[in-house]
Order: sequence, then structure tokens, then C-alpha cells
Amino acid sequence: MKDITVVTAFFDIGRGNYSDFQRSSEKYIQWFARWARLKNKLIVYLQDDEIAKKVKEIRDLYGLGDNTIIEKIEDVEQINSNILLRWKQIENNKDFIEYRNLKANPENKAMYNYVNLIKSYFMADASKKYVEENSQVAWIDFGFEHGGEVFEDENDYSFLWEYDFGNKITLFYKNEITTDPIFKIIKTFQPDCILGSLIVAPKSLCEKFWKINLDSANILADIGFMDDDQLIYLLSYRRNPELFNLVKSDWFLAIKQCGGGHIKLKKLQNKKLSLFTRIKNKIKKILNKK
Repeated sequence: MKDITVVTAFFDIGRGNYSDFQRSSEKYIQWFARWARLKNKLIVYLQDDEIAKKVKEIRDLYGLGDNTIIEKIEDVEQINSNILLRWKQIENNKDFIEYRNLKANPENKAMYNYVNLIKSYFMADASKKYVEENSQVAWIDFGFEHGGEVFEDENDYSFLWEYDFGNKITLFYKNEITTDPIFKIIKTFQPDCILGSLIVAPKSLCEKFWKINLDSANILADIGFMDDDQLIYLLSYRRNPELFNLVKSDWFLAIKQCGGGHIKLKKLQNKKLSLFTRIKNKIKKILNKK
């Protein structure tokens, strides 16, 4: 089982206006243009017609237009309006904000968490519509690799990505899988554990993956919490460990580890990543003591 259908999506949630985490739509499109060279079948979920046009132009430029499907979403908020409404109420709950140590983080915003949650919905939807039996579905973030943070040559993406991930949902993790209680992780914003930028599942488990993630989201909402996909995946894994295969990795490196061995790393990239992580973790520890 090596065949991989790639799924991604982009919705402008106003991140260009986030005070400390600004990213414009144009920047995301530039980032997408690097990895869009992958020769796999690509399913892209979009709401904006102009962005859909740009996505098509990019894939056409690489000669991959015929291997690209753009799924138009009329209203992304209606995919699961119930959990979004619950999280909007939590976003406006001063007790929730006071509980969090890092109050400016995007994980405190309902719409940010929602568009990350529905990644697995898109995997499930694409698996039903476009993926053959005994095939695999890979989610790749639209802004994957942030425009060249890790890999040297964007042309290295010009290959047919194939790899046998087995019969479980494959998640990649950066730091060791924490055993801390969920309420502590939500409060302290612990260093990244499970990564959300790349996920792979067999077609047969995509619908299950979406359902258990939605259940995890509702469990958090029941106790007045919300968070992004990384925490959701951790909770889903704890609740259903038999469904998952966890692979040690780092930001964006999974595609090189699993089928893309030819992709060249930037020189000293690993050292830079480690330094960045150490600084970020030190800042979090200082803030968590306050």
C-alpha cells in the first residue's frame, strides 16, 4: 500500500491581523507553491475563488493540473457549526483566557482551532470521493515548510511520493509523548508534541479519524476548554492508542524520512531548529512560572 492521495485546504481566517502570529494569504500561497510540485493526486478544499484560481495556475505551471481537484466549500463554518459555536463561547469566557499562560496565542481563538480540527474532516471527505480502496490519504498543511525553512531545493518536491505507512493512522511527534494531564498542557502550552503539518491514514480509517477527533473536541468543550489540532490528536491517541502509529520526527522532516530520502536539508538546519526550540522552551518555562 504505497499509493498516496494528498489533501490540503486553505481558508483566510484573518491571521494577517494576529498581533504576534501574522501570516497573510499571499504568503501561504507562496509557501504552497514550493511543495505543490508533488506529482501525487492533490485534493484542495477552498472557499475563495481567487485563491482557487491561483492554486490551479500553480499546479498547471508544473504540468499537474489534470492531477488536481479543487473542492469548493461554500461556508466552512457549516462543516460542523456546533463545535465552532461551543468554542466561540469558550473564546469569550474570561475564565478560560485567564487560565491560559500565553494569552495572545492563536490557540485561544475558536476559528483558528476549528480550521485545524477539520483537517481530518477533509481527509475523510476526500477518502470517500476520490481515493481507491487499499490506498492512503496524507494531509499536508497548505503552508507546509513555511516557504523553505528546512529543505534546500524546492525542486526536490518534484517526485511521486510513495510509501507504505501500514494499516494505522500515522502521526509524527517532535518531543517525547507527554503523560501530563490535558488540563496542565492547556494551561502551560507545553513544547510541541504531536505535529499537525503532515498526517497519513489508510482510506479505511479516515472517517474514524475524523469522528474520534470531533469527539475529543467535544470532550474539551464539555469542561470549558479548546485547543488546536496537536492537542486534539494527543487526546485522540490517548483514547484510542490501538489506531495509531507514532513516528519520531521534527517539523516538516517526515516527508524526507518516509519516501523522500533524496530531499536535501539546508546546511546546519538541524542545529538551527534545535536552537530555536531551546529558546522557545526557555521562554515558555519563564512564562509558566508566573
